[in-house]
Amino acid sequence: MLRFLAKRGASVLGHARSFSTPSQVVKPTPLKVLFMGSGQFAMPSLQLLKHRTDFVSELELVCPPDRPKGRGQQVVPVDAKVWAEKYNVPVHQPSPDTDFKLTGWEMPPGDFDLGVVVSFGYFIPKRVIESFKHGMLNVHPSLLPKYRGAAPIQHALINGDDKIGMSIIDIHPDRLDAGKIRRQAVFPLNGVENYSMLVEPLGMMGAQLLVDVINDIARGVVNPGMDQPITTDPNIPRAPKIPKSRGHIHWETDHAVQLSNLWRGLNGFLPVFTFFNGKRIQLRSLWEYKGSLLNDPEWLASSPRPGRIGYDAEYDVLAIECADKTVLSCKLVKLEAGKDRLAKDFANGHLHSSKIGWTDAHFSTEQPIDAQ
Repeated sequence: MLRFLAKRGASVLGHARSFSTPSQVVKPTPLKVLFMGSGQFAMPSLQLLKHRTDFVSELELVCPPDRPKGRGQQVVPVDAKVWAEKYNVPVHQPSPDTDFKLTGWEMPPGDFDLGVVVSFGYFIPKRVIESFKHGMLNVHPSLLPKYRGAAPIQHALINGDDKIGMSIIDIHPDRLDAGKIRRQAVFPLNGVENYSMLVEPLGMMGAQLLVDVINDIARGVVNPGMDQPITTDPNIPRAPKIPKSRGHIHWETDHAVQLSNLWRGLNGFLPVFTFFNGKRIQLRSLWEYKGSLLNDPEWLASSPRPGRIGYDAEYDVLAIECADKTVLSCKLVKLEAGKDRLAKDFANGHLHSSKIGWTDAHFSTEQPIDAQ
């Protein structure tokens, strides 16, 4: 599936919007590039720049500091640092107590021609931007000005969009994700993709767009970019950081399609969860249910209730009633401190299944007070 998505992203690059002026072929003047970023989405850009020695003479990395991770709180480096040290790319890191605006942080020594920011997690101050001869570029996974913010992929999926995209922009000295657009491309969605499936192919798409823009800069191609509208229009959705509580299901108000889109947007990022018998439980692989259980006389005769659970043995899914009697299917569940379990295993272990596979058991929106 990832290979297919990567090919889909590559197929639309030929239709990318560029704002550069066509010119004669000129041999590029290689640039000294400082890359700021880490994470799965950033890695394709970092790796591709390392291999494009035709227009990148030197490459150095700034990444977040090593931090404690996991139950043992062992201090581990980010993936970008591990890769950079393996391939002899110089690494620089802010101290762990450096704030979001990089207050007091000093640029690495040397005169860099260009800065590149991909999933860095810090606001770049004006003094840093102005230290680069050609300014700084940012790879942002949305069709700006839509979805400015920290989580554009997640919000696009949660909202059920039929397309997402990639923008290469200048870093703006005062506002996040508001710089001039240098290049932009659309990535169509089919309604089945989830966050974990999209990070890698979108990262590859962004990397290719990025090197196209940098190649233009190295060759002296004029690209004035396109200004973004400075607007607070509520019709242009934003993409703020998503709190852990966003994965909490509210059966009384959430519809099946909404919950399917929520899972698509959060899968691989944050768990989608509810409560069962007083304990928290994660639900995975969520889709609108349209199976035969909906027409079963006993299911229809039982009392409708948001969170009501049935089991469809034909497709091995839980069927869960949501707001307005819409129904959600769930293929996998994960109990506290447990492993992923198929719907069949959960039904056999926790539900009183009848011959037709339905039950009056239910998930709860809130954890009972006596179970907290």
